[in-house]
Order: sequence, then C-alpha cells, then structure tokens
Amino acid sequence: MTKRLLAAALSLAAGFTVCSAPQISAQIQQSASLTYDVVSVKVNNTGQGRWGIDVGDYSYRATNIPLRELLASAYGIKSDLIFGVPGATDGVRFDIDAKIVPNPAAPQKLTDHQRPGMLKAMLADRFGTKAHVEVRTLPVFDLVVAHSGLKIKPTSPSDAAGDSGTHIHPTALLANGITIAQLAGTLTGIVHRQVIDKTGLSGNYDVDLKWTPDNVGRSPQSSTDAPVDAAPNIFTAVEEQLGLKLESSKGNVETLVIDHVDMPSEN
Repeated sequence: MTKRLLAAALSLAAGFTVCSAPQISAQIQQSASLTYDVVSVKVNNTGQGRWGIDVGDYSYRATNIPLRELLASAYGIKSDLIFGVPGATDGVRFDIDAKIVPNPAAPQKLTDHQRPGMLKAMLADRFGTKAHVEVRTLPVFDLVVAHSGLKIKPTSPSDAAGDSGTHIHPTALLANGITIAQLAGTLTGIVHRQVIDKTGLSGNYDVDLKWTPDNVGRSPQSSTDAPVDAAPNIFTAVEEQLGLKLESSKGNVETLVIDHVDMPSEN
C-alpha cells in the first residue's frame, strides 16, 4: 500500500511528524539501523511547483521535491526552521527513488520511525549532508486556556480504549484522544510557527476544529473579508471552538543548521 502526498496540502500532511525540541537533537544523533539498498537521485528541471511523495512498504519516492523539504522529512523539523542551506542547492528540485530489496532479513515493512534515519543516511551518503542543532529566540505562539474557559471535553474512558488518531484536512482537524501537547505540535504545522503548550492541562481530549485557511500564518489580529457563513480564521476558531488561545510570544526554538551539503551526482 502506498500513500500519495502533495505539497499543495498542509505541511502537516507531508508524511512525517514534526519533532519537539529535545527530539530534534536526538534525531541528529540517531543512526539508521537500516539503509536503502538502491537509491536513484536526479535533478528535476520541469519547473513545476508541486511536489509529491509516495511511501511504500519498502520504498520512498519523491517527485520534484525541494532539498529543504527532503531535509525536513529526514530530521522531523519544519522546513522554515532549517538554516544554512546554500543558495546553489536551496532552489533545486530532485526526484528520489529509494528502496530496500525484500529478502528474508528485511523487515516486514518499514515503519515511520525507521524512515527518517534512512533518509538521513541517504542524505549523508549522496549529498554529504552535515548538520547541527542551534537554539534561537524566535516568534512563537503560547497555547493558553481562553478567558471563556475550556470547551473541549476529555476523552471518555470507553473511547480511550478504542482507536485514537488525528486527521488533518486543509480546513479541519479531527482528533480523538489527543493530549494538549500533541495538539500544540499539530497547530505548529498549521500556523507555521512553534506553538508551546502553556495550558497546564493533562489527559486526553477529543478535538473537532474547523477554520478558514485565508488567515493561516498571519497574526491573531489579522482579518480579511469573508462570507458571513464562513468558518473563522484559525486563531478565532481555536478560541471559539476549543476554549484555547494562541498568544504571540517569543521563545527558544531548536533549529537545524546545515553545515555542509553538496549537489549529488545523478544516477
């Protein structure tokens, strides 16, 4: 089974999990226990804006993917928190075809936990990539309980034993059994800025959030003309539907700094 992922969708849907700050450091130190047996790297000169990823049980294929997004997938960090990518390679798009040849020693299928390390190994081998974590003070959003009070309900004990998960669409978020820290991580990908959980809430919650994407990535004070029956922007939606609030702030954010990367030889 494969899943098709397009860059036109939210970055959250890009097939990887954005790590919290301590995890990014761990990602750099972690070595891959598995590597791809066959890797093809080619420059894509089509000039198209869209890029996509196909993930199979034993394979990873990316079409027209920018190097920055490839780094983001490998290190589990948002692409706008990656610094130091040389201009000569920053705008280049690549077609990647990597796979494991199934054999008795191969895993039944690759897991989402294994793939980032394998991508890092491929980047180090083919692109000569070296990187380190650097903490920078950047604009963030603090997630706090709104003055109106919390509106989401804790996951019921009967539901807690069932399936949990998060489903993200361009204008909606549906989550069952999610922690507030996990919600903050999910909102990070939607508002394109680190969201820090300052609610002090524990436990698991069910979330049903709908918004209009016009204001995504803007400040909570921004507004645009919209139909009367349209969903609110993400900031208003979080406050009105969840009883939480995104407050502009500054905080220490772990970023990924690229120390070295080369243009790979094609094959």
